[in-house]
Amino acid sequence: MASTRLHWWGIVMRLDPPSRRRQDENIVPMINVVFLLLIFFLMTAQMTPPSPVQITPPSGEGTAHTQDAPRVYIDQSGEVYFTTAQGADAIAAVVSSQFEILDIATDQAVDANVLIARLQQLNPTGQTRIELIIAPPRGLAE
Repeated sequence: MASTRLHWWGIVMRLDPPSRRRQDENIVPMINVVFLLLIFFLMTAQMTPPSPVQITPPSGEGTAHTQDAPRVYIDQSGEVYFTTAQGADAIAAVVSSQFEILDIATDQAVDANVLIARLQQLNPTGQTRIELIIAPPRGLAE
């Protein structure tokens, strides 16, 4: 484009047309930051599948749980849940898988005799290490 000349009281001023801003701003750095944040949150988040049954775990003291083992749920009536299986199907799925370590999340209201019977059904050979999932004592959880 040609520049415009402006005459004002004997002074000649040359005015160039305003430069156009680029319409296609570079958004690649912003996309990089978003992906880095996404990767950060995915790496730091602990993703556990939702519990198939609502339970209130017993409270107690113990060591921190560090391994990611398959988890079996036992509700207050003694019903066993594993992934999508329930009852005898869940017990059969656990026994056939022969896990080295198995996490048990049980309701605090389940009868001790029922819990012992279910543990014997889930681990008939005694080869699997059973870990009971507990909630921290009330004073420590707050």
